[in-house]
Amino acid sequence: MTDNSQKRIKKITLWVVSALLSVALLSCQSGIKERELSDLKTKNAELVRQSMLLQSQIHLQQITVDSLHTEINHLEAGVANKNNKASKRSKDELALRQMVANMHVSWKELPEDKDPQQILKYFMPNFMTNMIGIDVDNQGHVAVYTHEDYIIYLEEIASRKRFGVEFGDVSFLDIEVKNREFFNIAYKCLLRSYNKDKLTNTSSVIVNITGRKMEGEWKIANYSVVSFSY
Repeated sequence: MTDNSQKRIKKITLWVVSALLSVALLSCQSGIKERELSDLKTKNAELVRQSMLLQSQIHLQQITVDSLHTEINHLEAGVANKNNKASKRSKDELALRQMVANMHVSWKELPEDKDPQQILKYFMPNFMTNMIGIDVDNQGHVAVYTHEDYIIYLEEIASRKRFGVEFGDVSFLDIEVKNREFFNIAYKCLLRSYNKDKLTNTSSVIVNITGRKMEGEWKIANYSVVSFSY
């Protein structure tokens, strides 16, 4: 074999070895990148899980805080009544307060129950609803519903997925009962809206309810809401 042939064989051998090393290096780098990508996906999934858990904890804490505020408002009102030597709340007033509390629970359960009757049971067969809202962009919205319109409104809310509401920090401003038959309630509260456990909106709400007793139960004839969203 001539020297030229040997040199040519060496060159070819070096080229092949170099090519094999390059392929091996690229393969190794590809494997490293795949592992890095897999590690990043794992870390991201864990962060998402922790974020969802934190949102759920915040949701529960907000519910607890709102409930405590409601109880504080109730106790403060009781102390004020005692200081003013006012008479004890009548059974009618206590029953109306309980009606409001029950209705708030029904609103909370509506997205799961999918049954508008859980809300409509607090209303008279024919009623009116007025809603005035100032949204987060300071745009005003006004809606007036007949009982037929309100049923459609409730059905639309019930059909939403992952939607939820919570009423809290309830403070009764005034309750008046006439002849144990007619009533008017004014109260203020917070209304929080959720997409699953993620808070999407907080509104300061003033509610005015007017109605009467029908077959031994208090029923709503007019329901007016003014809300400011933040």
